[in-house]
Amino acid sequence: MKDVRITVMKQTVYQDLIDRYENPIENACDLQVGQVFLSRKAEKPKGLCDSAWESMASFVRTLAEGGGNFFDGWMKNKTSAMISCNDGFRPVSFYLETVTRSDDMEELKFRVLDRPARKLILKRSQNADHYLAYVAEVGCGRHGDSAAWDVLEHVKDALFEPVGLWLPEPLQKEGTGSYAHGVEVPIIYTDPVPEGFDEITLPPCRYLVFMGAPYREEDEQDAIGKTMEQIDAFDPATHGYEYAPETGPRMQLKPAGSRGYIELRPVIDR
Repeated sequence: MKDVRITVMKQTVYQDLIDRYENPIENACDLQVGQVFLSRKAEKPKGLCDSAWESMASFVRTLAEGGGNFFDGWMKNKTSAMISCNDGFRPVSFYLETVTRSDDMEELKFRVLDRPARKLILKRSQNADHYLAYVAEVGCGRHGDSAAWDVLEHVKDALFEPVGLWLPEPLQKEGTGSYAHGVEVPIIYTDPVPEGFDEITLPPCRYLVFMGAPYREEDEQDAIGKTMEQIDAFDPATHGYEYAPETGPRMQLKPAGSRGYIELRPVIDR
């Protein structure tokens, strides 16, 4: 039986229908465009909501069992499918595709990192929720990074290298996207903030730092995708933690083949 990768491609919000018909006690869908799940043995991936899974389960099983011919003539790639969940207020489109995972793929490594109270200098986006959309908004920099990255690399007294950020709702401004680029500075930092950037204060928090295996530069896209799948499948409860996205931004370091893909997710003790 094959593994099936599930990628969130698009989310539509019908606010007029929500205002008119939705029970206000219902929780909004928390899926994000670009989010990836991996179904093994046609089982529901951790973190995917029941409503979405009910809509795609039969398609996932068909693909997992090698029944790709069922989709021949519908999809350009007959080992894939495009489906939508059944939420009429916030329909989400998913791309399903079979993937081959190497049996000798290196185990995902992680460590615990405690961060003190500090400040964050960041360049927000208008609508972006992932790296490529962000660069499309703010422009490319001199070395293949974002234009914002070029500025952040020269911030004095930075505590760490610049990072990509997924901001939790409390740290987002109205009318801005969830993805940003930023750099941490000491809590006592008083230098001027670059034009077009914001400065916010972050409380102390704990991170799990996930470290993927090194890779060849020509394999970067595939290596990053596999590591992100491993991270999404990781259960912090097995190590005494639970994810706590409200305590700090999720971060990704600049990918480099020599060190692999590195991502930080905030946690608290269980």
